[in-house]
Amino acid sequence: MISTNVCHNPKDWKDGYFSALKCWTDETDAIKAAGKDAVTTATQKINSHGDIAIQTFTAEGDRYLPYAPHPKVKYHTQTVVRAFPTRGVVYVYSFCTLTTDWDVEWKIGEIMFNPFIFHLPDE
Repeated sequence: MISTNVCHNPKDWKDGYFSALKCWTDETDAIKAAGKDAVTTATQKINSHGDIAIQTFTAEGDRYLPYAPHPKVKYHTQTVVRAFPTRGVVYVYSFCTLTTDWDVEWKIGEIMFNPFIFHLPDE
């Protein structure tokens, strides 16, 4: 799953940014509800003007997916939020598979996650 939100004004940015962060916190909450804390990271890079150029939030762990084909079995998920505040763009992407299949399926997921090239406005 990948979702992109391009924001054209401060209100759109606030709505898009907080919506993306809600996806991330919902994911961490669902993982915790399934029995363990999520493995999370949060990083940011500052540009030469002192502005936040990029923020990245990740959450990974096992959880139940009630609308998945096997709602009573745990899925392993990895969800990433990438926010570019100075560009007004937020990406949310996620990969999941049955926990029992993660080691095999993540070989595909990792390939999908690594080549992301982010096209930003004005580039």
